[in-house]
Amino acid sequence: MPSKTFAQYLDQLLKPLESGTQFNIYDVQTQSTLSELFQYKKTTLQHHLILVTGIKTKNIIDDNNSNEQNYQLICGIEADEYMTVHDNGELEKTLYIGKVDTTGTREFKGVVNRVLQAYIKSVSPCTVHVFARSQPQYLFHLSARNKDKQVLSDRNLIRWWYKVLTACLEQHQQQKEEVKKEETLNEKPGLFGSWWKWMTYSNDSTCKEQTKSNNIIQKQATGWLSIPSIDDEQSTWYEIGEKPDLSVWRYGFPYDPNAIAVKVLPRFEDDAKARLLKTFEGHGDDNTNMSVKDFWAMLGITEECGHHLTGIFVVKLDSNNSKSKKDMEDVSKEIKREEYTIFWNYFMNLNFESEKNNKKSTKKFVTKWNSMKLDEPLTVNTSGSARSVKSTNITTIDTSAAPFSSVLTSDPRQVNILSTSDIKHQSSSSTNIIPTRSASEPKQVNILSTSTIKRRAITSTNTNKISISSTLTSEPKQVNVLPTSSIKRRPVANSKAQNNVTNNTIATPSSSTSSSKRRQKSELDDMDEISTVQAKKARIL
Repeated sequence: MPSKTFAQYLDQLLKPLESGTQFNIYDVQTQSTLSELFQYKKTTLQHHLILVTGIKTKNIIDDNNSNEQNYQLICGIEADEYMTVHDNGELEKTLYIGKVDTTGTREFKGVVNRVLQAYIKSVSPCTVHVFARSQPQYLFHLSARNKDKQVLSDRNLIRWWYKVLTACLEQHQQQKEEVKKEETLNEKPGLFGSWWKWMTYSNDSTCKEQTKSNNIIQKQATGWLSIPSIDDEQSTWYEIGEKPDLSVWRYGFPYDPNAIAVKVLPRFEDDAKARLLKTFEGHGDDNTNMSVKDFWAMLGITEECGHHLTGIFVVKLDSNNSKSKKDMEDVSKEIKREEYTIFWNYFMNLNFESEKNNKKSTKKFVTKWNSMKLDEPLTVNTSGSARSVKSTNITTIDTSAAPFSSVLTSDPRQVNILSTSDIKHQSSSSTNIIPTRSASEPKQVNILSTSTIKRRAITSTNTNKISISSTLTSEPKQVNVLPTSSIKRRPVANSKAQNNVTNNTIATPSSSTSSSKRRQKSELDDMDEISTVQAKKARIL
C-alpha cells in the first residue's frame, strides 16, 4: 500500500469531490540507487510513478472483470526522490517532479492537482523542484490526438504550477501554526509555568533577539520562481498574469549568485539545467568555474529555454514536526530498476487517442499491474454534495484539471441561463401596454388606437399654426391650410372674373387687429375702382 500519510491526504483531498465517483490510485517506486545529484556528495535516488483511474459508481457492475472495461485512466505523475548526505551528516530530501499529464477525459475534473498536492505533502519535509515546459503529451501515448485534450500554453502552464505550489506552501504554513499551538498547550500550566517562562525566557535579551530573528525567517520567501528568458521580476509576473504573494514567493533562485554553478546546482535526469551543465564538462576552466548568475543568463538563450517561456520552481517545505518516525518510513513495495523499466516501456506503448482506446488501455494496464504482483490500489469514493447550479450543455474549460488538459482552478460563471418560459411578463389591463405574442403570430407594429395620437396644434397666424383637436379618424385631410395674408391675388380683367371675385367669401382671420381692417378696406376700394372702369366702357359701347 502507499505510505500512510499519502493515503490520508488523498482521502482528505479527493473525498470532498461531487459524489458518484470512485478513484483507484496506483503507486509504485523503485529501490534506492546511487545518483550524482550534487558534485562530491553521496545521494540515493528512487523513481516514483503514480497513476489514477476513475469510474462513475452508477457504471459499477458486480462482476469485477466487467468493471475493468469501464475504468479510465485520468492522470499520472512521474517523480524522482533524492536523499543526500551532507558533509556535516545532515540528510536532505529533494523531490523533482519530472512529468505530469492527463489523458484528456472530461468526465473527471479537478483530480490531478489534488493528487499532486497530496503527494507533495506526504513527501515533505523536502525541497521541491519543477521545470515547467509545455508539451502535447508526457505519459499517455497518443493522447495529444484526443480532441477533448487541450494543451496549455507556456504562460498558462506556469500559472497553473504557481497556483498548485502556492496551495502547498499555504497548507504547510497552516500545519506549522497548528503544531506551534499544540506545543504551547503542552507547556507548564498555571502560575508556576508563567513564572518559569518569565525567569528563563522573558528576561533573556538574547532569547528576545532570537525570537525576533525567527519571526523574520518565517516571513521570508520559501518559494522561488524564475523564467530564464526574462530578466526582471515585474515582467515575469506580468507574463503569467498573477499577482505574487510576497510572503512566500521570491523571483530568482535560492543559490548564491557568485557560487560556482557546477558545485551547487542539482543535476536531475530530465532537466534543462543538467543538460547545460553536462556540456561544460571537458571544455576548459572557463565554463567549469562559471558562476550561477552567468549560468542563468546563458540558460535563457538556449534553444530549450530561450525560444519558449519555461518556469523553474524551487519550493522549500521544512519540517513541521507533524510526522512520527513510523509515518516517515516508506511501506510501499519497492521494485528493481530493471522491472520498473520493463513496466515503463510497456505503459508507454499503450494507446490513449480516444475514450474507447483509453478504456482498452486501462484494462491492459491493470492486467500488467496485477501480473507483476504490485500493491493493490488505494480506493477513494467521493461523497461531496452536488452543485446547486443546474449545469448546461455549454462546453467549458475545467480550470482545476491537469496542466496539459483543460485547466485554470474554478467553475465557469453562468450568465443569463434562463429559458423563455421562466421569464414572466408584467401583467396590466391598460391598453397602452403592448401584449405579448406567440411564435405563430405576425410581428405587431404601431399597435395604437387613434385616440392616443395627438396632432400638433396651430394656435394663431403669428405662429403659422392651426389648432386641431379632433382625432385622425374623424378629421378630413387638410390641404393648403394657409392664411389669406400669405396668398397673392391676380388682377381680374373681365366682368365674369369680377362677379366671381365679388361672390367669393373672403376668409378673414379671427384676429381683429387694425392691420386686418386696413387690408379689407383696400380690397373693397380696388373692387369699386374696377367696377367704375367697367361701367365707363359699357357707356362708350
